[in-house]
Amino acid sequence: MENGASKKKNKTWWALAIAILILIVIIFAVTNVGGPIEEAEEPEEEVVEEETVFEEPDPEPEPAVETFLITLEMHPDVGGSAVISEEGLIEANTQVTVTAEADQGFVFVSWKDADLNWSDDISTDADYTFTVNSDRHLIAYFEPAPPLGDPPTFTINIWSPNDNVS
Repeated sequence: MENGASKKKNKTWWALAIAILILIVIIFAVTNVGGPIEEAEEPEEEVVEEETVFEEPDPEPEPAVETFLITLEMHPDVGGSAVISEEGLIEANTQVTVTAEADQGFVFVSWKDADLNWSDDISTDADYTFTVNSDRHLIAYFEPAPPLGDPPTFTINIWSPNDNVS
């Protein structure tokens, strides 16, 4: 059970809390905080005479640059390597060189275009330069190098008037 002093203390705190609450309500009422919002008056519209503005026409857009893709393939895959002087999409009318390099034991034979007749070589030079005007798929053809074989042997015959020496 609570004693009398404790009850009196609790009542004092409650009274203080109620007094603070009443004070807050009075302050809000006096300052009109939370009251109705007054609508702002719209400013009078000012009449402005429009000027005629002549705009320059937009410049014509630059024509799109045509680009093409050149892909390389080696046949057989283990016969050598091929590189191209320009990577990625290449602008039309650009000079490009493809270079084939045979691996040890192989020789470069020719360049072929996968979109053309397979029996036609487009170049037998390992370095092939051309102007890009379409997408192309080029194939570097390699073949095994001919075997070296045994070294050649020579026979030397020397003749003298007294003796025939071989």
